[in-house]
Amino acid sequence: MILKVINLRKEILNKTIFSNISFEIESSDVFGALGPNGSGKTIFFKTLLGIFEPTEGEIIFHPNSHIDYYLNNNLLFSELNIMHNIKTYSLLKNGHFENNKTTFLIDLFGLRSQKNTQVRKLWSVGLAFILLIYIALIIFMNYMTINLIRKSNNEIITHL
Repeated sequence: MILKVINLRKEILNKTIFSNISFEIESSDVFGALGPNGSGKTIFFKTLLGIFEPTEGEIIFHPNSHIDYYLNNNLLFSELNIMHNIKTYSLLKNGHFENNKTTFLIDLFGLRSQKNTQVRKLWSVGLAFILLIYIALIIFMNYMTINLIRKSNNEIITHL
């Protein structure tokens, strides 16, 4: 056995993300998770890896085990926070950073409360994709385009 999970449960902001998960993985096993967006897969794996603390339960790794994990947001700098990712891409593309445009888009996409969060600690892959969309907007679009988005932001957010 390289990994044993006993009655694992995770809550965030009083919402149960997953509960009553128990299993064992042997050294020759490959393990993955399938589910719809927002079902808790990313939080589950980040809990297994110790990035998030479980609310309840036990995770036991064999001392000599090796765990690989792939989170498919490799266009982002995982050790940088959201704001530093935005600044980095903006500087790479434009040679400068536009604070007003950034503040507007951070508010539009609801990222203000997490702007100082490291990308690797984001709750979900979905949030990372929202950040990628945000970065595309701030780098490639001008204020005219952003004003069009402002007028239809409820429709855009609904479809994301």
